[in-house]
Amino acid sequence: MSANTYLDYSIILPFINNDNNYYFSRQCTEDQEAINSAPTGLDIHKFFKISPPLNNDIHDPFTDNDAQTTKDGKVLDLATGSGSYGAAWSDTSAGNYIDIRKDQTVSAWLYFGAATNNELLNGQGMALVLQNDPRGYNAVGAGYQGLGVYGYDKATTSYYYFTEGSPTVATPDYIASTAVKNSMALEFDSQINDALSSRDEAPIQLNYESGVIFPGIGTYYYTLNGYDTKDTANKFPIPSTYPIILNSELVVDTDILQ
Repeated sequence: MSANTYLDYSIILPFINNDNNYYFSRQCTEDQEAINSAPTGLDIHKFFKISPPLNNDIHDPFTDNDAQTTKDGKVLDLATGSGSYGAAWSDTSAGNYIDIRKDQTVSAWLYFGAATNNELLNGQGMALVLQNDPRGYNAVGAGYQGLGVYGYDKATTSYYYFTEGSPTVATPDYIASTAVKNSMALEFDSQINDALSSRDEAPIQLNYESGVIFPGIGTYYYTLNGYDTKDTANKFPIPSTYPIILNSELVVDTDILQ
């Protein structure tokens, strides 16, 4: 944490993953009902800024900000639909900041999704974040398990004409470089991302970059999706649900997942 005692704060919601059209239709209906029943809040645009992320790595996939306001600007809708995520930072020029030298109270009405224990309808969660990141309003971490504040645990495999191989995982320094800097987060984490649990959380493929000259050659990019993994013996084999090439050649170092 830097010496500055006046901190931006934000509530951040990462991706909502909805791959089933029936569930997505139901979610849209119930999400709108939740918005309609939400209590009247602050004028979001008067006290918050919604800005695009500023990332230094061209392979960092978290480059958008899907946050928007609804209900006459009094409700902040941070993510809507499959693969969306968003963030809004307090506008310090409007006097909206946390002075950590003083007692503060922040109250909010939070909505996490339309169902209980159903990942097709619910997002990963939210985080209330205090930060002094040099990027200011443009600071956003990884989506999915990263809750918009933690770093991107990038994993890659090479693709060569129907064969996936040569897996790599990001270093702790890289993951830290993609997080919100000088920050402290209070999680409202609605899903467990544990690579070693009975749920066998698998990595999530984020994108694929093909070669320009030879499209059959390229690189797959993943998030390992295991930040909630409990480290009891330093290293574990990757679970059986991970892509076969990752399962056969990689070991998860859960020191970086704590």
